[in-house]
Amino acid sequence: ESVNIRLLCFLAYASGSTWYPVFNLYLKQVGLSGTQIGIIAAIIPTLMLLSQPFWGMIADRWGRRKTLLLTMLMTSLLQLLFLRQAGFVYYLLCMIPFALFYNPFGPLIDSLSLDYVESSKRLNYGLMRMWGSLGWAIMTLTIGYYINDKSYAPIFPIASALMFLGMLVGLLRKDESKGKSGLEVNFKDLKPILKNWQLAFYLIIMMLVAIAIFPIWTFYSVYLSDLGASSSLIGLAFSLDAIMELPFYFISAWFVARFGAGRLLLFSFAAFALR
Repeated sequence: ESVNIRLLCFLAYASGSTWYPVFNLYLKQVGLSGTQIGIIAAIIPTLMLLSQPFWGMIADRWGRRKTLLLTMLMTSLLQLLFLRQAGFVYYLLCMIPFALFYNPFGPLIDSLSLDYVESSKRLNYGLMRMWGSLGWAIMTLTIGYYINDKSYAPIFPIASALMFLGMLVGLLRKDESKGKSGLEVNFKDLKPILKNWQLAFYLIIMMLVAIAIFPIWTFYSVYLSDLGASSSLIGLAFSLDAIMELPFYFISAWFVARFGAGRLLLFSFAAFALR
């Protein structure tokens, strides 16, 4: 079972790394302006904020595995819509349904990984999640050299194929009983959460961090391209970003036990700001 989850994680993140880092370069290549690219890029985090509670309720009632497989299937199909070279309105309309199904796959994979870790007691979460970073690192580097400053259009069928393959791997996992929480989740549950000022303060902090991160993720590849970086160098930059994560997945459990999650978060915020 752990092999199934790790392979699914590898393929799903490999799919995301195939298109996400250079998607805005593709939009620039087909003639969109910086403002138009920013508007399209804003759809993913906006729908993440609006739709995640609904996906959480669906996953709790229908099962995490079934919900994950649905989102992966729809993501792989909708990905192919971007192959058509068109204008701003077309990509905007394509991004809305795509983002709706793309956003939940990461949290759902994390949930399945945590379910397995809690039940098996053999692995920690870092060693499961490490395979996602490995898939990201390999594919960003591969795609950068494969594109070689030519058309970025091939990223979409490749990403679609990887996500579809990940879905097929997920079909082999049969322990559906671990996919449902048995919880009846509704918006009335938000009231005690909002009354918890420590949790509310933490959520505000995470929102500020996301505001800082998303513009960089959106325009980093465009920025490197404007500086004269080739597609292979851009792929290497994103690959190194993931490779540097790998050692910490082996020692993350020790760091959390030694210093606490709160201190590690503060340190990571400071390191990101300095970077």
